[in-house]
Amino acid sequence: MEEFLKQYDIKIPVYVSERVKLEKNNLFANSSATLLQQVRDIIANYNSSPQKKVLTAKRNKTDKIGIKSINAIDISFNTDDCLLLQVTAYKTNLLDGYYQDGEEKQQINFQQLDKLCSDTYFYVLYPLIRRNHNSNEDEVYWQLFIYEDPSKSDEEMVQIGRSMMRHILKTPIKNIKSEKLIEDLKAHKLADVEIVLSSFDEDDSSDGKPVYVKDYQYSCKFKREKKISLSGMKIQDVLEIYNDRTDFDASNYTKRQLKFLTEDRHTYSIVQEYKDKIKEAIEDSFNYKESVSEEDVKSKKIFEVDEIKKHMEGVFCNYLANQTK
Repeated sequence: MEEFLKQYDIKIPVYVSERVKLEKNNLFANSSATLLQQVRDIIANYNSSPQKKVLTAKRNKTDKIGIKSINAIDISFNTDDCLLLQVTAYKTNLLDGYYQDGEEKQQINFQQLDKLCSDTYFYVLYPLIRRNHNSNEDEVYWQLFIYEDPSKSDEEMVQIGRSMMRHILKTPIKNIKSEKLIEDLKAHKLADVEIVLSSFDEDDSSDGKPVYVKDYQYSCKFKREKKISLSGMKIQDVLEIYNDRTDFDASNYTKRQLKFLTEDRHTYSIVQEYKDKIKEAIEDSFNYKESVSEEDVKSKKIFEVDEIKKHMEGVFCNYLANQTK
């Protein structure tokens, strides 16, 4: 009987940074080579700096993620030069949990300053220059390809990538405006839609309240959540979902998360929060997948530079082809 070989997915979302204006130099034009060298210099300074490293935390969570160092590796796809960034990151401020060896003979409790480290967070950074012939400035922005391997959470990979771009490279991931979202969506015909509605509500009722708390100040909250998935929606209906605010008005939900996935793997993520008025953040990304075998994951072959290039190359070329259409 033929043995079944398990397959895993490597997800490769692509994010775009905010655009930066660079003044043109009459002697040396702005080029990919100079931009990549600037990034190498920034990373070298960060690695050698005695100052505290970048730490980020999720809201209402005690554990933090730090970026210890970055190894910038020169790679290219066809004639396009890029940097493969190998990030060493760690979790710290661990107030709970312990390490136990495979034989369960040794147990080490985590302390607050201990670090749980990994040096296999990989990202590809690629610069794009938009030249304006009617101005003395060029516009520069970066494409960040995230190599989300099966051993890590997608959320963690994105958190580290965003932190690196914002706090170290000083070019944050771009949030787009609602007008741009609507304009971009109208260029497509169909999209898959995911809607998550949620809220935290106060429970002031006495139902179910234990007798022993009657003499104490009592507070109770409960979370409501509804998830809706829709496939192959017409874009005019997708736009109606985006513009519809009855989720806040009629159902008393305070947060709505929307994801629109178009046929060319473009994903628009929207987070809307409502208190006295609606606050909105819109993020723009592309999402691709590559299959890998369980053997390659266990042997850590997926972390070899040539292997990463092999999985990224098709995504890279596909993405750039979409950008030039």
